[in-house]
Amino acid sequence: MITAFFSIGSVEFYVMLVVVAAAIIALAIRPSGRGEARQYFAGGILMRGEESAEPELYVECLDNGDVAIRRTGLTGLWPDGTLSLVVTQIGFDLTIEERLTPGSPHSGPEVDTAIFTIDFLAPERYHVKYTGAADGRFIAFTLPVKPGLWLKRPLPVRS
Repeated sequence: MITAFFSIGSVEFYVMLVVVAAAIIALAIRPSGRGEARQYFAGGILMRGEESAEPELYVECLDNGDVAIRRTGLTGLWPDGTLSLVVTQIGFDLTIEERLTPGSPHSGPEVDTAIFTIDFLAPERYHVKYTGAADGRFIAFTLPVKPGLWLKRPLPVRS
């Protein structure tokens, strides 16, 4: 009786085949489970660092759960300018983009370092894509948010 129900060519066999095909298509087109995108902003504190500093990122996870980022090697930025970070978080993926307003050369000596504090990350492992504002620099790295963690990454020019 079971062999008659599932024999090739029977109506029941083709109905089951259509149901399985519909289930496969439904799994293939369902939306990603990554979650919604959230966007955060972090204003930078501008300062003069070492004049010969290469473009680099220094990332430190603080004891209170915040993440401090120091960006060195900036050019064309003056004390009355601003450098901000736009952080887009989708699940455990972070896209960080710099937003630059250079300021006026008459406002003082050129600054080359900015410090940011990010205070919204949970103690998890994040995949980070960081893009520089004016110089086209880019880096991708993994950031495990753990108190005491310290990273130094060069910012190469995107090719």
